[in-house]
Amino acid sequence: MEYVAGTLKKFYKDFGPPPLPTFLFFAKQLIVAIDYLHAHKIMHKDLKCANVLLTNKGVLKISDFGCSKDF
Repeated sequence: MEYVAGTLKKFYKDFGPPPLPTFLFFAKQLIVAIDYLHAHKIMHKDLKCANVLLTNKGVLKISDFGCSKDF
């Protein structure tokens, strides 16, 4: 199992909104991840900051696929 520092929700709670370059870095990762899921016909259905994990290097990982659905 991979270690992650926390969630995107915790990041926003602790540090507030990130600077624009960091925000765009996060946004691009989420868009690529959602595109990957949709390309594999998976809909997450519960995407929120609490379900986006954040590593020490700033890499986002989507978690909690309990509500996900094939389409």
